[in-house]
Amino acid sequence: MLLKVWITFLAATFLFSVTPGAGALTSMSSSLNHSKLETLATLLGLECGILIHLVLVEAGVGALILASDTLFNIIKWLGVLYLVYLGIGKWFAKPLTPKQLSSTVSSQPLLKATLVNLSNPKVIIFLAALLPQFINPYQSLWPQYLVLCLTLLSVDLLVMTIYALFAKKLATIAFKHPRQQNRLFGSLFIGCGGLLSFITKA
Repeated sequence: MLLKVWITFLAATFLFSVTPGAGALTSMSSSLNHSKLETLATLLGLECGILIHLVLVEAGVGALILASDTLFNIIKWLGVLYLVYLGIGKWFAKPLTPKQLSSTVSSQPLLKATLVNLSNPKVIIFLAALLPQFINPYQSLWPQYLVLCLTLLSVDLLVMTIYALFAKKLATIAFKHPRQQNRLFGSLFIGCGGLLSFITKA
């Protein structure tokens, strides 16, 4: 793969990852409300969701979803409902103290974060539209896909980590008003669900 092509893909990937959305919101919320291990699990879960999308796109399923209004809408509305569900749960969640956060360990953040990206049609639209433009059909496909996938996952993990660290800096303020913080993130999750409902293939 030409260096120029890879740099262009890198820039496009960074712009996609750095755009605030459900993934960034999940990273920040986890950083404020969970232990370091659970936050790490959340970040890895977000990448697992993207990885599954990558496999689907490479297998041709992404094109099938984009070609089918029914499949696309099913995924979209499942994503909307899931984000609203997370938002409602966050809104009514009982605030935890810093001591409780450091002592809690759960496997749920990994699964929840995976589902956040997996149920987000924006991800598969981006991948299905972008990846083919950087693939040379006259060269071996799998090495090219491998480089692009590793680049995308690495950049997104870095950006989500930055979001999580940024939120951690605000922890001292957030812990002064934990209930308001839960309601803020709950409202943002519900808002993301509302915005997702307007996503179209075009």
